[in-house]
Amino acid sequence: MSVIANPWKRLAANAIDSTLVYGLVCVVVLASVPLAMKGGWKWLAVVWLLAGPGVRAIYDTFYVASALGATPGKMALRIQVVSSNGGRVKMGRALLRSLVRACSAALFDMPCLVIFFSPLRLCPHDLVADTRVVESGGD
Repeated sequence: MSVIANPWKRLAANAIDSTLVYGLVCVVVLASVPLAMKGGWKWLAVVWLLAGPGVRAIYDTFYVASALGATPGKMALRIQVVSSNGGRVKMGRALLRSLVRACSAALFDMPCLVIFFSPLRLCPHDLVADTRVVESGGD
């Protein structure tokens, strides 16, 4: 049986992944500034508001559904996402998990505070997608 990941590790992994994703989004937004200076400020706002959550959802989906089962932030902290039976998360479940996670993010991740009170340390996206975040087995 796998050991459920420490909630603080999950938060730290989220911070690493957010830094990576939003760093990339900042580069895209900065590259869009010349367009905005020509009257496309609304476009710049759309890029900022949609690119961040969209890129993060794609990022999370593909990393969680990969053979590694973990984003770079999770890999750095030696935790991974598995299905409730301990197996690999399939693409559909990973996408569902990412979309529900994006909804939590839109609420400043407040719904995820439940991991400090739930015995299995489940966030809403884990409940919906039937996943668990566990300590990685490898070194």
